[in-house]
Amino acid sequence: MRGTENQNAVGNLVLHLNGNVRQWILSGVGGSPDTRIRDEEFSARGGMEPAALGRLLRGSVDEALAIIRSLPTNGWRNRTTIQGHDVTLLEAIFHVVEHFSGPHLADYFRHQDAHRRRPRVLFVLIEAAHGKTA
Repeated sequence: MRGTENQNAVGNLVLHLNGNVRQWILSGVGGSPDTRIRDEEFSARGGMEPAALGRLLRGSVDEALAIIRSLPTNGWRNRTTIQGHDVTLLEAIFHVVEHFSGPHLADYFRHQDAHRRRPRVLFVLIEAAHGKTA
């Protein structure tokens, strides 16, 4: 639910985080084809239940973690190009981490506060980062 048309709904933020993980880690680091259409992440209106959104993001995070864990020790310095940016694989991974800890997360908490809901997505992400399953 959006407060105003200029605000993002939590579902849009989840789609955006999912797209970011898939483009920067699955594609940029892991070599999968980049099929991201970023504008659709923000223009989407409904169509997915919250649980399905959670599973979508969790699946992408799990795939990303598998790719990160499979990198050889010296592979972190390899370079790749993502969205026209020449970056190391470590920079690509940090870009995704920043998305989960920066303004998008603040937007998420503002939404949760406004609707007095528990921020469950955050706990799933923290658990995923520590290798736990929900």
